Amino acid sequence: MTTHELKSLLSHYHIRPDKTLGQNFLLSEKVLDEIVAAAELKSTDTVLEIGPGLGVLTSLLAENAGRVIAIEKDRKLAQVLRKTFRNTKNVKIINEDALFFNFNKFREAQGEHVST
Repeated sequence: MTTHELKSLLSHYHIRPDKTLGQNFLLSEKVLDEIVAAAELKSTDTVLEIGPGLGVLTSLLAENAGRVIAIEKDRKLAQVLRKTFRNTKNVKIINEDALFFNFNKFREAQGEHVST
């Protein structure tokens, strides 16, 4: 995604980056590829992504991992992400503050066993 494409997309959805949330958007394909390569993902892995923004990294993670759980605090961005990934079965978008997200409760709601 280019800077122009990013600005256009943000404008289309009436989103202005919120500095209080520390919002920055990663665009460098080289850096994105390096992150995914460094993660050494397998199809059995579950990735927890905090602050997916517009989902540029999320897309790459979804291609390489079995499951991606993306937690986005910004309500507007979460709505865009839900539209973007509505047909991507291995991506779950959660609109919450990651600082207060209860992963064990989430797993239980998904029918997964949680051991403590």
